[in-house]
Amino acid sequence: MKLSGTGVYSHTLAYAFYMGRRYVEAIEQSSKTLELDPNFPVAHIITGLSYVQRGMHAEAAVALQQAKQLDTPDFLALMGY
Repeated sequence: MKLSGTGVYSHTLAYAFYMGRRYVEAIEQSSKTLELDPNFPVAHIITGLSYVQRGMHAEAAVALQQAKQLDTPDFLALMGY
């Protein structure tokens, strides 16, 4: 992971939204993180998990597949989820 500075804050905010069950905001914030670094796998994971919580399973699968392409080791467990 190469994200630093502003990107780390952006991702941390996305994670906080996710943990606060504010899934729409988590998706929006993760999108901002991905604008800074499209190869930041954890942002794809937060996006995917937020989509799952909203019942948007097709969108979640796409986001988690993007994490897979970045060789994220947790992706397989998340796809099972």
